[in-house]
Amino acid sequence: MKDRLDRVRTKTGVAALGAATVDRAGRIEVAVTGSTSRDTPEPVQEDDSWHIGSCGKSLTAALYARLVEQGHAEWGLPLPELFPDLAGIHPGWASATVDDLFTCRSGLPGNLDRGGMVAAYRDPRLPADQRSAAALSALAGAPRGVGRFLYSNLGYVIAGAAMDRLGGRSFESLLESELLQPLGATSGGFGVPPRICGHRPRLQLGSLCVGQGRSASPDDIHSDNPPLYTPAGRLHLTLGDWARVQRLFLEGTGFLEPGSVQRLLRIPGDGRGMAMGWAPVQGVVGVGLGMQGSNTLWAASAMMSDDRSRLAMVIANDGRSRTLSMTAHLAVELLAETGPAQRNPRPDPGPAS
Repeated sequence: MKDRLDRVRTKTGVAALGAATVDRAGRIEVAVTGSTSRDTPEPVQEDDSWHIGSCGKSLTAALYARLVEQGHAEWGLPLPELFPDLAGIHPGWASATVDDLFTCRSGLPGNLDRGGMVAAYRDPRLPADQRSAAALSALAGAPRGVGRFLYSNLGYVIAGAAMDRLGGRSFESLLESELLQPLGATSGGFGVPPRICGHRPRLQLGSLCVGQGRSASPDDIHSDNPPLYTPAGRLHLTLGDWARVQRLFLEGTGFLEPGSVQRLLRIPGDGRGMAMGWAPVQGVVGVGLGMQGSNTLWAASAMMSDDRSRLAMVIANDGRSRTLSMTAHLAVELLAETGPAQRNPRPDPGPAS
């Protein structure tokens, strides 16, 4: 696997590339190559943390399933019932449920508006308080298109605000104590990883990111999304720990009840859009579900075999769109065990940011 990563890194020009595989028995293989940034020859190590972006959404949904199993939450709750302390929620949200937040069918827009994002970086309040304010603002107006798929980071922010309440402490604390630590993932953190630098594209046009850009300082808060966005994707951890936590979705691993995992992986009734953090992969034999994440400085992909026996994850500290596509193809190759990648591996509805 290391030799394959070396070849791909040389071909694509990414600074660093990492991969991991895990099976239902818990066997993990990890390989890394490259340097912590294009500006330094310092090599990456297997115990370095990497930013997995929106691939963290599946873990946000899994945390909610964990709270359900512990008796702290319920599936199917209408959104107003999740926020009994917030006055002024529009009655139209009664038709949207917590499940809709995780499958991006709640009627919420994709993100905070530009002004809201700028303000979030400057907001001195705790992330949980910021999420509460974001929930009140988003739910004060009428929903648009409940039941229609629209990829929504904001939906996961609102889900995090609900868990801030249901779990009795912040989403960040809950994720660490109820998911990461029980699964043996001790390297988890939020925001920019401490050692490996992400790299912005030279040019961004909407979701299209092209050209090799500069490395971003780990000390720059703008090297990631603002802190209230953690439930939508601000988790960093080592590749080994990423494999340990993602293993919970494999058949028969037992951390969550089988019915809970089936719910997390179920595509809504029309079979389009996405499950709870995962999406169906089109055009690849043997691959069932996949997910991708990028904050425009990193690119990550994970692919699951259609029998839910094995997972492969690939990540690079490079936010170009072509890098995101490369990580998907490489994850499929690693998952296949033999032979090259097959036709057009891409999660539907496409790259998540």
